[in-house]
Amino acid sequence: MKLNELYGNVLNEYLEDDFRKHLPRIEDMFGVEVIKTLGESSGVAYLTSDNKVLKITSSDGEVKVSGKLMGNPSKYFPEIYKMEKLTNNGWYVILKEFIPTINDNIKKIFKELDSYMSEWAEHKYPDELTSHKLIDVRDTGFMDFLNEEEPHLVQIYTDLNNIQQIASEWVEILDIHEDNFGWKNNHLVLFDY
Repeated sequence: MKLNELYGNVLNEYLEDDFRKHLPRIEDMFGVEVIKTLGESSGVAYLTSDNKVLKITSSDGEVKVSGKLMGNPSKYFPEIYKMEKLTNNGWYVILKEFIPTINDNIKKIFKELDSYMSEWAEHKYPDELTSHKLIDVRDTGFMDFLNEEEPHLVQIYTDLNNIQQIASEWVEILDIHEDNFGWKNNHLVLFDY
């Protein structure tokens, strides 16, 4: 196990345990009932009984993007219903729309597109962030290549570029990978950024 993976596992266990004791107060604050944990990363995401996501996070990027989306919805992001600062040490609670994860077919297309972007930009490192790959292939004729050779990848590529372009006004880099996407109204939706 890699050191950063081990650190993440320990941090997530700690966060989940710590947030569990504050959850009743947070549920009252937001008028929701948590029914299960969806996942942990730079915080913890919970599913509520009314099918929304209650996210507790310290991610500056997530807070900035969510703040900008509140009252200004985009088809590429979940609707943000409410956001509150939880503590003075940088933790926030965000109540947002629940978007189911993408299906296996869309994941396959995403991986195929990511692989083509790596080849096109001649990335030496397979773990390069998809956000960086999008920047590297923009304005290089990559879209022409997709239109001619791989038209089934065009929509996902277009959605990814639109997502990145919208959020680039607010944050430098997004956490773009297949596990952070859902599918709504025939478009990718980045629900964890």
